[in-house]
Amino acid sequence: MKAEQEKQSLSQVCLNLKILKAEKLASYCEKLIEQHKKGTYDDAISDLEKQRRDHRYLNGFSDDDQVFQQAIDRIIKVALSQRIAN
Repeated sequence: MKAEQEKQSLSQVCLNLKILKAEKLASYCEKLIEQHKKGTYDDAISDLEKQRRDHRYLNGFSDDDQVFQQAIDRIIKVALSQRIAN
């Protein structure tokens, strides 16, 4: 019984971390897009790709790689929605 409660508690903690990570990712992407408003979305994506390479070099491959890909995907979605709107 106690093991099951600990398992559920751990699952909840992991879920909370994923939610927090998603919120931070969204906020970061918005700031990055705003920073590159005078440039292009390609500039923002290039910036993220450089950060990803640097992160891999310093830390090796990790789950963080998926976070970088999610950020790139988010910027692509924003770019596409802007293009469709125009």
